[in-house]
Amino acid sequence: MRYEFFVSFRYLLAKRKEKFVSIISLISVLGVAVGVCALIVVIGVMAGFDNDLRDKIVGTNSHLVIEREGGIEDARAVIERIKVIPHVITASPFLNGQVLIKVKGEADSIILRGIVPGEEIKVTRIGEYIKKGSIEDLKGEGILIGSEMADSFNLNISDLIPIFSPLDGEIKNFRVVGIFNSGMYDYDLNLAFVELKKAQQLFGTGTIVGGMI
Repeated sequence: MRYEFFVSFRYLLAKRKEKFVSIISLISVLGVAVGVCALIVVIGVMAGFDNDLRDKIVGTNSHLVIEREGGIEDARAVIERIKVIPHVITASPFLNGQVLIKVKGEADSIILRGIVPGEEIKVTRIGEYIKKGSIEDLKGEGILIGSEMADSFNLNISDLIPIFSPLDGEIKNFRVVGIFNSGMYDYDLNLAFVELKKAQQLFGTGTIVGGMI
């Protein structure tokens, strides 16, 4: 018998006169086992939470965001340069801005993101998050909102959302064409999507975009 096993059995299976030592050893072993088990469970839960949180964040954004102070003017040329980089599948332009909305007497500030729907679904999972409507209808005055925003303002498909233009203060009416649920409360409450051209008109940026994802 190996020395390690001999010592283990000697303390775990003690003689009658040494039963107390055997009980103490057994309790110690069980204590270590329970502690290790609890540690493994906690590590597993935290790892799962980390993966789930990362998937939700990356699902609404992309793995990499390229931005430049003052925006990017020739977006198409930049995208073509990005696509030739190894391991890059595709890229899509976007434009973020803060706007004020007022629905049924309630006002709130939200982040409005202008996107190209056909390209956006290739770099993010926003298309998979749609619960009502379709991202394909995101054109013209269409707007895509989160489920928390829809619940907060009691909005549904085809409802109008007045948006105050930060450029001239005029009110632009957008119609809800889709409702998404990303699983992230802040995104679902404060983020809305419109067509990139409409966002450029709203913020007065011309052909300039905010960046690439």
